[in-house]
Order: sequence, then C-alpha cells, then structure tokens
Amino acid sequence: MNVGIRARTPELTPGLKGDLARLDQLWADGLDRFGGPFLTGEKFTAADAFFCPVAFRVQTYHLPLADRSTAYVQRLLALPAMQAWTKSALAETSREPNHEAETTGAHDIIEDLRAR
Repeated sequence: MNVGIRARTPELTPGLKGDLARLDQLWADGLDRFGGPFLTGEKFTAADAFFCPVAFRVQTYHLPLADRSTAYVQRLLALPAMQAWTKSALAETSREPNHEAETTGAHDIIEDLRAR
C-alpha cells in the first residue's frame, strides 16, 4: 500500500467489480444494522480499523463505490489517527525498491504526494 500516490482507476474487471460490490454490501449491512456512523455503531472499533487500509486503497485508485460507502471511506480518512498516518506517510523519504517498482510499474500514477 502506498498512501502517497494517486493512480488512475484500474480496469474494472468482473473480479474487481465483485470485490467492490461485496464491500458495499458489508459496509451497508454494518451501517444499517448498528445505525452508524461506524460499522458497529457510534464508536470506532476494530471492525473499522480493519478497513482503514482499504480506505487508503479506495482513495489511491479512485475506486467506485456506492455513495454511502464513499461517505464511510471519507469518515475513516478524516479520523485524526488516519490524518496522522497520512502525514507521516507523505513525509517518509525512504523507498523500498522492489515495492516502488511494482507500484509505479503496474499502475498509471497521476499524482505523487510523497516527500522527495
């Protein structure tokens, strides 16, 4: 995962469409069942923490989700801990060569927000 890049939305293959539909379904179920704004109710829990890296991926690749799921992703990204994670990640200048090559070689990078 690379918090500091933005890439073009990848091809929406049947597998990716299925994964995104499943996320929409899971998140809607939790939000409906427990009343939100988090998956198990009013408080952020481990269930939400589990999906924080997913929120970063949604942001990085501009993945299309239902409006309600997009709002949930934005709620996660706005959390102080997520903001701190983002700030630290963007300030990091160290790069792991194999991961860097994989990330930049496999995706059409449209913006790189990382420190140089």
